[in-house]
Amino acid sequence: MNVRLQTLPGVSTPSKVHGKSAAYTPTAAGIISVNPGDAEALIESGNWQLVPPAPSFVSAEQTGSGAQQSIPHGLGVAPSKVVAFMTGNPASPGASSIVAGTHDATNCLFTVTSNFKYIVLAWA
Repeated sequence: MNVRLQTLPGVSTPSKVHGKSAAYTPTAAGIISVNPGDAEALIESGNWQLVPPAPSFVSAEQTGSGAQQSIPHGLGVAPSKVVAFMTGNPASPGASSIVAGTHDATNCLFTVTSNFKYIVLAWA
C-alpha cells in the first residue's frame, strides 16, 4: 500500500532517495503516492510531509439522546480509528459529553448528551 506525501511550501526541486536513480518530482497539486520504503527518506529530507488518509466513513449529522447510539459505518471491519465531533448544541446549551463505546464491524457506538449534534468519522 502506497503512502501519500505532499511537498512543503516553496519546494520545487526533485528529491532523490539514497540508492535509487529516480527522483521524486513535486507535482502541480503537490501530492504524490510513494512506496512506504521511500516515504521515510523523503520525509527526512525536509521537503515532504505525510498526507493523512481521508476517513473511510463520515456520518450524517446525529442528535445525541443521552443513551448509547449505534451509527452504522459499512466498513465491514471494526474501525482502526474513530472520532466524533460536536457540530451544534441545543437552544439551552450546557455541559456536554461524548463517550465512545466499543466499536465493531457494523457500528460505531457513542453516548452523547441529549440534543447535542455530532458527526462520526471512522477509518478502516
